[in-house]
Amino acid sequence: MGRLLGWLGVLGVACLLPLAPCYAIEPVQTSPSFVTGMNASGTIAVSATWQRIWIAGNPATPFNACVVQNNGTHAMFVFAGTIPPANGTTTTAYQVLPVGGSTQGPTEFKCNFGGVSDNSSIWISGTAADSFYANRY
Repeated sequence: MGRLLGWLGVLGVACLLPLAPCYAIEPVQTSPSFVTGMNASGTIAVSATWQRIWIAGNPATPFNACVVQNNGTHAMFVFAGTIPPANGTTTTAYQVLPVGGSTQGPTEFKCNFGGVSDNSSIWISGTAADSFYANRY
């Protein structure tokens, strides 16, 4: 009987027997399947001036997460909130370093907090003509 229960457990049938421990073996998806990406990649238009990547979300356009990656050659700053700091002010912003730069540090900003996104407007500032990748999904 022990050998039979062992094989049934290996086959995933043990959950059918009374008092047998059962474990979920498939991943559980908690995000809605209707969410699509919204690419807003671009370049910094004016140095040290905040430009909005996305306006604050609303229930009609839900998203689970976003990512902003610095593809330029200078540091960029990302801010999540309704009103950004004054132009040239970065003390409350998240610094995003260039990909492949010699300085170690984060090269992307992600807005995902345990499966719940920050639904604020997302702003970026940096050096004119530096490019960035931005997508929310």
